[in-house]
Amino acid sequence: MLRPIMATMTGLAGILVAVPAVAAERAHAPEIELLGEVRLPTGHQVEGTEMGGISGLAYDAEADRFLAISDDRSDRDDARFYELSLDLADGDLVEGDVDFTGVTTLRGADGRPYPQGTVDPEGIALDGDGDVYVSSEGDAGDLVSPSVHRYTRDGASAAELPVPRDYAPTADGDAGIRDNLAFESLTLTPSGRRLVTATENALVQDGEAATLEAGSRSRILEYHTRREQPKTEYVYETDPIPDAPVPAGGHADNGLVELLALDDTTFLALERSYSQGVGNDVRIYEVSTRPADRIRPGRAVTETPAVTKTLVANIEDDFGVAPDNLEGMALGPDLPDGRRTLVMVSDNNFSAGQVTQFLAFAIDQG
Repeated sequence: MLRPIMATMTGLAGILVAVPAVAAERAHAPEIELLGEVRLPTGHQVEGTEMGGISGLAYDAEADRFLAISDDRSDRDDARFYELSLDLADGDLVEGDVDFTGVTTLRGADGRPYPQGTVDPEGIALDGDGDVYVSSEGDAGDLVSPSVHRYTRDGASAAELPVPRDYAPTADGDAGIRDNLAFESLTLTPSGRRLVTATENALVQDGEAATLEAGSRSRILEYHTRREQPKTEYVYETDPIPDAPVPAGGHADNGLVELLALDDTTFLALERSYSQGVGNDVRIYEVSTRPADRIRPGRAVTETPAVTKTLVANIEDDFGVAPDNLEGMALGPDLPDGRRTLVMVSDNNFSAGQVTQFLAFAIDQG
């Protein structure tokens, strides 16, 4: 398990963040090292589509390729995911190391690309058979529930997994997801037994969205992959919004935007905050569901203890990198020295004022 960070250097690529051992069972302190950053401008074209809105990453170890899901709701181009390679063999990430090699259109049960506005892809995971899972955030305003689908590698719809009715938005707005605060994350555990997603903030009936004073009680939803049925729910409590917007009264938020499974019960969690006039604040936490209480039928979520979380890193404070709208995270190939790579990517919102930012790290899990 990764432990709380303690910066030992400053700068950009090559930063080492030592993670002190705080448990007796650890033989040494693992480290996380920044390997570099690449920024791609908005408007970058891949096979006739505008590459952007990248909200999730998955790694195909057999092909040594990443899959990147776009959150385009078929507004600019058909809903899709991209295939890309990152050249990390030399231990750094620099301009020219990110190469987009293909695009795959997602298709609904009718075999056709999704009509405009009918899907909002946010998270992506790849299973051992080559199938692709995609989470969709839904739309509370239009009473569209969040969803999780399984597709074949060529984008054909294979299955829709059931979502508990607690997540369904209601006409009077007293229950279900909040708009744009639902299924941002998706991860498959290394064993392949569990598929896990989470809401970015609390369901309406579970509590408030994050504020400057308090965090929000998101739900983690775990699926049994063989049965493709919901298995367990946990509470994840986000941080409060770290920075007040400028001017006061401007937009500000904070939420859980990605989960990355390290094993069946240990995850990296990505919290991303944005405050108008200030920018983004992005933190990585280690999360364990092993000691956590499950959300049980008939028990209020407010009475359920949240999963434990431990700060691993703050992207700007610990690495000197100004984060864009980081939303995707995946483990990548091993480095020659045996450490594993960790790659993060940002959603540029198809905005000329933003970029698609790739960050690569080396991690030693001990």
